[in-house]
This record gives sequence, C-alpha cells and structure tokens, in this order.
Amino acid sequence: MEVGQKEILQLMKGGNRSAFDDIFRSYYKYLFTIGFTYLKDEHLAKDIVQDVFMDLWNRREKIEIEYSIKYFLRRAVINGSLATLRKTKRISYDVTAISENVTVDDNDKLAYKEMSQIVRDAIISLPEKCQKVYCLSRDEGLSHKEISQRLDISTKTVENHITKALKIIRIELKRMGLISILLIIQFLIGESPY
Repeated sequence: MEVGQKEILQLMKGGNRSAFDDIFRSYYKYLFTIGFTYLKDEHLAKDIVQDVFMDLWNRREKIEIEYSIKYFLRRAVINGSLATLRKTKRISYDVTAISENVTVDDNDKLAYKEMSQIVRDAIISLPEKCQKVYCLSRDEGLSHKEISQRLDISTKTVENHITKALKIIRIELKRMGLISILLIIQFLIGESPY
C-alpha cells in the first residue's frame, strides 16, 4: 500500500472524518461505475456504494486492508452487487460490457490478461469431451438439454462434464493464487454458481 494511503487509512481508523471524506471523494465515481456495470440500475448501484462506504466507516477500527483502499472498496462493491443480483434473480454476466465500461488501471488489466490466459490454458487441458461440453455451454450458450441432444449424451453427463471443467479451472486458479470473485464470474459462470 502506498505511503499516502497508509496515512489516510490510519487517520480514518482514528475517527478522522476528513480522511474518510477524502476516500469517499476519490473513489465514489469509480465504485458507482462498477456497481452500475453489474446492476444496470442507477439507484441500486448508488445504494451498494453507499452501503460499502457506511460499512467502511462503521467498521473502520477493525478493517484490515492489505493491498490498497481502491482494491478493497472495489471488491466490496462487486460482492454487494453480486449478492443483490442473486437476491433479485437478475444475474447478467456480460464480460464485454464489464471489461469495456469499467475503468481499470494497468495492474487490473494485467491481472485480467493473466487470468484469461490461465483459464484458456485450463480449458485446453480438459479431456476432449469435457472441453467440448464446457465450450458448448459457455461459448455458445447452449442449455444442458441442447448439448445432450447435440452430442447424444444424457443431461446428467453434461452436468458432470461442466462440474468437472469448473472444478479443474478453479483448482488451477487457486494454484496460481489468482482466485477472484469478479474474474471467476466473468470467465466461468454462465449461470449463478450458488
């Protein structure tokens, strides 16, 4: 974490409202953009960001931020947005919209590219049938029934192949230390994982 960030975080933890206001002004617009990209609803996005900042202030003395305030807040907004989507059954995983509409810094872009390559490599390493089922599901958006008809296999076999593929990809991401809710959702999930 940068020196300036450490100082402002320490001031906020000590109850300095001005330090908190600086954090709010610095990241509100960025966080709103992320929330809106997921939720496609201005009011919901504002609510999520407001909740994140309220939580930051209320838990300021106990919060541990390892990397950066920006990363911590971004992760909180993404998690809050996904939780809202699950509750309202409005899940939409449009990777293109997310990647084009969210302003990201060079570190984010690098992590995104690295994650993309790891996922592509993991998919290529899948057994042939498993890879085909996964790609028909995720790339072509076919339902389990459509895949079973196209490949002349049972829907249970389709489910087993997709489960196996996701497990292998997640294991590889964990092994590489790159597991992240946002990127897993972007790359892996065509439906809610919960």
